[in-house]
Amino acid sequence: MRVTKKVGGDLNTRLKTTRQQLGLTQEEIAKKADISTRSYQQYESGERIPKITTALLIARVLNSTVEELFAEAPEPHKH
Repeated sequence: MRVTKKVGGDLNTRLKTTRQQLGLTQEEIAKKADISTRSYQQYESGERIPKITTALLIARVLNSTVEELFAEAPEPHKH
């Protein structure tokens, strides 16, 4: 059994959520971004982090920015 470590923080969650909100499949995103479906699946599952050039292409397809996709979740306020 192969165990993979999740990388990229919340990126994979943002990719999946944004894609689903747009009503697109993984295959459609990959085709529009001119990358393989498998690569996109690996980004969305957290197995890999896209290179900046690829992240820019994906962000454009998702009507987003690289900054929004890679943003860290805010820390909860401690009282």
